[in-house]
Amino acid sequence: MADKGKQDNGEKTGAEPGIAGPDKRFSEISARIAAERRQAETFQGETGRRTSSLGKTWGSAFRLGSEFVAAVLVGGGLGYLIDRLLGTLPFGLIILLLAGFAAGILNMARAAGRVPKAGDRMNDEP
Repeated sequence: MADKGKQDNGEKTGAEPGIAGPDKRFSEISARIAAERRQAETFQGETGRRTSSLGKTWGSAFRLGSEFVAAVLVGGGLGYLIDRLLGTLPFGLIILLLAGFAAGILNMARAAGRVPKAGDRMNDEP
């Protein structure tokens, strides 16, 4: 009966059913965090530096974007220079700007591995 009096005073004598103790929860959370870190981290080349897969994705996106922007700027710049030399201002700019756009799309597709490089296509012909 003495035990019953302690329980009536609001003291808990054991863990509630279905709830793990703090040590078990801590070890479960630590294991989950370690598994997520192992999954998210990769090793890059011979340097052994750890980079996240999100970083690789952002790097690839910036590379593809810069390939496209560079091609369009080069095409537009060459078109403008040719127009200034020949005196045909809008036509060379428009034509080479569109050619730069097409080259940018092709460069992005090659960088992403969607289109084989020109040398690879030439070697495959019968």
